[in-house]
Amino acid sequence: MTFFIEPGQRVYVRRIVFEGNTSTEDLVLRREMRQFEGGWYSQAAIDRSKIRLERLGFFSKVTIKNERVPGSTDQVDLKVKVKEEPSGALQFGLGYAQITGIIGSVSVSQRNFMGTGKQISAQIQESSYLKSYVFSYLDPYFTQSGISLGYNLSYTVLNQGQANIASYLYNTKAFSTYIGIPISETDTINLGLGLSSNVINTYPTITPQSLIDYLNQVGHKTIHSWTSTISYAHDTRNRYFTPSRGGLQYVSAEVAMPGSTVEYYKLFAQSSNYFPLPKHFVLGLNGSVGYGSTYGKDSNLAFPFWQNYYAGGVTDVRGFQLNTLGPKEIVPGYSIAQPIGGSFKVRGAANLFLPLPFLRDSNTARVALFYDMGNVFSTYSQFHWGGLASSVGIGLQWRAPIGPIDISYAIPIRYSPAEAPFISHLQFTFGSAF
Repeated sequence: MTFFIEPGQRVYVRRIVFEGNTSTEDLVLRREMRQFEGGWYSQAAIDRSKIRLERLGFFSKVTIKNERVPGSTDQVDLKVKVKEEPSGALQFGLGYAQITGIIGSVSVSQRNFMGTGKQISAQIQESSYLKSYVFSYLDPYFTQSGISLGYNLSYTVLNQGQANIASYLYNTKAFSTYIGIPISETDTINLGLGLSSNVINTYPTITPQSLIDYLNQVGHKTIHSWTSTISYAHDTRNRYFTPSRGGLQYVSAEVAMPGSTVEYYKLFAQSSNYFPLPKHFVLGLNGSVGYGSTYGKDSNLAFPFWQNYYAGGVTDVRGFQLNTLGPKEIVPGYSIAQPIGGSFKVRGAANLFLPLPFLRDSNTARVALFYDMGNVFSTYSQFHWGGLASSVGIGLQWRAPIGPIDISYAIPIRYSPAEAPFISHLQFTFGSAF
């Protein structure tokens, strides 16, 4: 068998024109393009450009068409048409639990500040045990080569004086800065430095004794830390909000450097993968693992309890109240054990996203059947598969005109008697977009 290949005429892209970006600057779109003006026409580069634009999260629809240049046989123009969607959100969160009742949060964020692609957000969380104020800023193109620069500033007062959480007062001020360095189309390395000051107050009659003993070992109630972080991300998702193929692999390490009140480190890994199935079904599988320990002068100490991992909540193991899974300790005079967290965490989830016959655009809404599992353990040596809590349920994600809505109803199917008081079947968040 003999193949004869006759090469066609090479075609060049003369001009790239953007339409529909009334709020977003052309520069924000142009820097995501992998097909360049004056370059050879490449369908692979155009397809990659479309994915990068969709992953920005600024547009609900992106189309790229080529048009022949009149009077020329080897030139085309590209017309990139986008449909913008609200990139800012005034979001409210609301949850209900058997013990604490209603827990609320509010956040204001703008992922495309004044059309420049820069991200600014402020978040406030309020509940019977937590007050948290967080401000963050990110410039994804601090340099033309794509190096990003970000800052985080936070103030937290964590009053765990309720029956469903360990009772101590945690007051922290923190600042961190980080840079992101792209090393390929799908791979990024982030480096960060942070400073924090934490004041921890315990109460002999209501705080678990193990926490009081730990602070006595440390010898300080004010904890100063300066941390360094490094992370790596491999992101092949086709969309930012509702991916249907590809995945995100992420690993990170955080170290409280020598000179900190307590020297410790935390390791974390996460994998999320999406697989398109027949009939427009999508299977989503994700899992994560976290581990922490001390080192150096503090290697004889256990992992600091104020850095412990926790499990449970609407974005974690659904069907359980926020942070209530895992190790617990009973304080004399209290009937319900208080969650104290642990240094080792495992979590996994499977989501089967269902096609909605009345909605063609799966970018705006989707329903999923889910199975969640996970828990926190005091140390890695305490881990056992039988200790994992799990739940099944159904969830709705909808980018409504009034803002993003996330509703889930979960039925816990495996849990310990100590976790029964913290079951929370219905959990949801809602917000207003702008």
